[in-house]
Amino acid sequence: MLKKLLATIALTIFTLTAQAQTNTHGVAQMNHASATANIVVSGAMNSKHGHFTGNVTVSSDHAVLNDTKVKGSITVKSNKNNPVLELLCGSKISGDITFDGKSGVVKKSADSVVTGKVINGKTEEITQKDNCE
Repeated sequence: MLKKLLATIALTIFTLTAQAQTNTHGVAQMNHASATANIVVSGAMNSKHGHFTGNVTVSSDHAVLNDTKVKGSITVKSNKNNPVLELLCGSKISGDITFDGKSGVVKKSADSVVTGKVINGKTEEITQKDNCE
C-alpha cells in the first residue's frame, strides 16, 4: 500500500483522492483534489474546489484556497516578511491557521470562514475579484 505520495516538480492535480500523507516539492496547482490525510507543500499552493480532512502545511510566502474546505488546521511556514494566505469563494477552514516564522496575513472574502484562531497573524477581509465557478 502506498504510504506517501511525493512529487518533486511543478504539480497540477485534477481529481486526486489521497488517503496517505501527500508531500509536494514545487508549485502545487490543485483542482478538485481531496485528501483524508495531511498535505505538505514545499512551494506555492493554489487549490480550487478542494476538500482536505487532515492538516495542510505550506512552506511558501503565498497560498490561495478557492472554494476549498479544510477540516484540519493550516500552517504557513515562511521566512519572508508578510506571508499571505488567501481564502476565496466560500473557503472554510475548521481548524487554526498558524504562521510559523514571520507574522502573516489571512486575506479572506466575505463568504469565506475560519472557525479556529489565526496564530501569529491577522485577518483582512477583501473584495473578491475572482469568478467562483
